[in-house]
Amino acid sequence: MRLLWLLLPLLAGCALHVPPELQAPPQSLVVTSGGPNRSATFLARVDDGILVIDLGWWGAEGALRDGLRRLGATPDDVVAVLLTHSHRDHIGAWRAVRHAPLYLAAPEVDLLFGRKEHGGWIPRWTNRAWCAGH
Repeated sequence: MRLLWLLLPLLAGCALHVPPELQAPPQSLVVTSGGPNRSATFLARVDDGILVIDLGWWGAEGALRDGLRRLGATPDDVVAVLLTHSHRDHIGAWRAVRHAPLYLAAPEVDLLFGRKEHGGWIPRWTNRAWCAGH
């Protein structure tokens, strides 16, 4: 039982369940990616296109494209991306929207680009695994 409690943080993710009230196509939508460790991407229609908040985890590009399709949009319609923080489970689909301006809090920039290391062991391990594969 003690092992289960130790593994629980690894199995939990940002978004195991998306509340139905957040699903309001064609104005807004939440998609998830990442297998057992889910990560949420929020898409919202704004005056000049689509705003994306966070970019998901494994399989995020497919989830993003599916969500955009459900909103009647494409990656080219994304006008801005806001990252809530610099963990790797929030940047999975960046290639699909690399044309859009990216917004991130100033203290997170060095963490995102690897010039500074995250404090927790899970983000550090994830960052090392991500960087080793790219």
